[in-house]
Amino acid sequence: MNTSIKKKINGIGHAVQVVATILIVLAALMFLYSVYDLILDITHAELWSDNLQGWINAITEHAGKIITAPAMIIVLVFLKRIAESFRYCETPFTDDIVRRMTVFAWVLLGYAVFAGVAGAATTFFKDYFTMLQYGTSFAFPDAITEAVKALLSPNSGHFSALVVLFLTLVFKHGAELQKESDETL
Repeated sequence: MNTSIKKKINGIGHAVQVVATILIVLAALMFLYSVYDLILDITHAELWSDNLQGWINAITEHAGKIITAPAMIIVLVFLKRIAESFRYCETPFTDDIVRRMTVFAWVLLGYAVFAGVAGAATTFFKDYFTMLQYGTSFAFPDAITEAVKALLSPNSGHFSALVVLFLTLVFKHGAELQKESDETL
């Protein structure tokens, strides 16, 4: 492989490693801040009265962030591992990179499903407890519709996972061609 191309690939791998590390720290801080903010909201004086809705709002407002932040950290750790492989590789078309990309795509898909379900669940429980407190009717089909919207949203990560799976196929073919090239030399 051309040395300048190898240096560029290694440099991109290093840059992605640095960005992933920064994002991991930010996700951890978001998690800690959300827990702190939830504790403040729960211990706030207004919530100690008979204000059930205040409790429900405080918990459901922060639950999504508290639940999904650790999952996001896991996704970022897998991204960092791929970047590490790119940083130290001779060629990006190796079985190790293909394996890591495949695992990352499935982790990303799992995160998208998990985040969608967590978001839908917090909305569902908020609506359900609001209905219990105020005696209003609870629209279960609306809750299901919201869950399906959350799971199929283009912003959810499903499509990103599919793109990574597609790129994995391209890299897998490149790894096979690289093996053939190495064997002929």
